Amino acid sequence: MYMTKENTKKRSKLHIIFLIGAFITFLVYLVVELMHFESFNNFLPQLFGSILILLFLICFIVISSKNKKQHSIVIIGSLLISIYSIINILITLNILNLPKDDYVPNFYNKSILEVQEWKNKNNIKIIENHEYSDTILKDYIISQDKQAPTLTKDIKELTITISLGPDLEKQVIVPSFVGLKYEDVLKYTIVKPLLKIRDKYTENMKMF
Repeated sequence: MYMTKENTKKRSKLHIIFLIGAFITFLVYLVVELMHFESFNNFLPQLFGSILILLFLICFIVISSKNKKQHSIVIIGSLLISIYSIINILITLNILNLPKDDYVPNFYNKSILEVQEWKNKNNIKIIENHEYSDTILKDYIISQDKQAPTLTKDIKELTITISLGPDLEKQVIVPSFVGLKYEDVLKYTIVKPLLKIRDKYTENMKMF
């Protein structure tokens, strides 16, 4: 089909408008993602997608400059890039909520109250084991038998190990702390109960 010079000019202006629109939405998308940056691992997929979008934009610009007959391809490509950027902006701003897979959380060093809240919400049976720990506080989780990438919907029960705190009846060999600062001694969690007793004893001695 024969195209007049006027139609060609209109198509040329149209593809430039779409290219500019795609570039602007892409920049807005980058800014929004950077403003909501939480961790590098979570940002990697967005970074990869941004690089692909940028490569597509460069390709469309090159096609547009070298072959004016391919304006329709540039317009369609620019439109798709704009739609992709806008959808991701809406998702990042929590305006558009897509269904997400619900994975079993990592409860390590989390309170048993969090586990119970999750159990009630998802109707999961919790099997509890208890053991002493010198590093995990009492009533906090030491380990669990299932976690991500296990889906919550795929399990009916979860076994967790809950800390009883340090075993105060446990006999331990305390290393020599002579010459160390008090702050350095506190790093040895195994002797914290002893240090608390000693602190109180020292304060009581000052009263006499």
